[in-house]
Amino acid sequence: MIHYITLGAFVHATEDPSRVESALRLFIPEDCKINMSKTEGHFGNPITVFTTKLEKRACKPFIKILKSLPAAELSKLKGEVEQRVDDNCNFHVRLDKQSAYNGLVRLAQAEDAIDIKIKVKTYPSKRDSAIKVMEDLLSDAQVL
Repeated sequence: MIHYITLGAFVHATEDPSRVESALRLFIPEDCKINMSKTEGHFGNPITVFTTKLEKRACKPFIKILKSLPAAELSKLKGEVEQRVDDNCNFHVRLDKQSAYNGLVRLAQAEDAIDIKIKVKTYPSKRDSAIKVMEDLLSDAQVL
C-alpha cells in the first residue's frame, strides 16, 4: 500500500559527505543510487543534498527498519500519524542523522535529520484512507 518512499539529507560544509551517505545507507538497499546536488545556504555556504527513492520491493524492508524504533518512539510515531499525513496522502517523518550514522534508528529531535516522505497508495486517494494504512503499517498488521 505504498507507492514509493523518498529520503533526503543535507550535507553542510562542516560535515563529511561519506558519513551522511553512510547514515542514508542504513535505510536503503546497497544497489540503490543516491543522487547528489549542490546548492547554497542562506549565507552562501555550500550545501550538498542527497536524495534517493525507494520503490516496490525496497519499501517493505524500509518499513521494517522504521518499526525498529525504540518502543517509546514507535508509540509516539503511531500516536502522531494523523498529524504526519498531508492532504496528498504523504506520511512525513524525520530520523536522526547522527544516530543513523551510528547504526541506530531514532526520531529526529533537531533540525539535522534525514527527511522521509512515504507516498501512501489508496483508492480513491483520500487522507483518511492514508491515515488508516499508516496506522496499520506501524502496528502489527501487514498491508504492504
